[in-house]
Amino acid sequence: MHALPQDRPGVRIARLRRERHLTQRGLADLSGVPYNTLIKIEQGRLEATPHAVASLARAMRVTVGIIQGQPYADDLRADELDLLIGPIREALDVYDLGADPEVAARPLQTLSEESEALCEAVRGGEIKRVASDVAGLIVETTTAAHTHGGSDGWLVLASLYRTSYDVASKLGYADLAQLSLARLDWAAQRASDAVFGGAYQYFRALTYLREGQLRTGQRLIDLGLSTIEQAGPSQSRDVVVGQLHLGGSVVAGRDHDEAKAMGHLAEAEPHRQPHRGIAQGSLDGLRRSQRRCASSVSLG
Repeated sequence: MHALPQDRPGVRIARLRRERHLTQRGLADLSGVPYNTLIKIEQGRLEATPHAVASLARAMRVTVGIIQGQPYADDLRADELDLLIGPIREALDVYDLGADPEVAARPLQTLSEESEALCEAVRGGEIKRVASDVAGLIVETTTAAHTHGGSDGWLVLASLYRTSYDVASKLGYADLAQLSLARLDWAAQRASDAVFGGAYQYFRALTYLREGQLRTGQRLIDLGLSTIEQAGPSQSRDVVVGQLHLGGSVVAGRDHDEAKAMGHLAEAEPHRQPHRGIAQGSLDGLRRSQRRCASSVSLG
């Protein structure tokens, strides 16, 4: 993983530009970011917008995370990251192997409560602790879900896959984040849960929006809205519908379509319900877990 010192995005942009033997004018022409805007960003006189960051990242062929920096990864040594990330990869790989006879899974209620605690820890910025704990909990819950066979286990597992996505994203492992989303979708399908299915498309859309790929991002937003139409009325459904419309408003805004952006915002407004969930489950602990996980979703 490309490591740069802890500094502001403008300094990183200038360093990356010089490494590529580009002038400010040359990078402005390649990226489409106005020359004067680029100068101000590099000097720290203007904050780089997500669209500018994405455009500059594409022009210099780096990820958005390289420009923005990974504050959580900066606090960990490379060997520490390997010790944390390796078990998560392994836990994601055993998703379809059935129940592990050597794993004694605890009751779903307990697993749900621990999943909820990890969601809270993510919101509190305790990424290292979450990264240390999530792999083992995924392995245990995978066995529990295969053993019980009902939707409750798959929903807890989907929530844990969402947590592994958070960890991978914050530590700068884009491939692991995408794998986590694929597993989330897999678990949501087994739970026959359209709410989680809609949330999956939302998280996919975020990846493209951060990279400035607006057309693909909008298509995924549309697919998410179509998917979640299959869900019955619920507070958790409202949360995801609201997030999808907010995402749509971001796409329209960056595309300078004010009318469409305002339309999405109008659609999102009735669905604004703080501290609600992104999945329905019969377990009380699971309901609390999904409410808190959903409230941490953002476009940042």
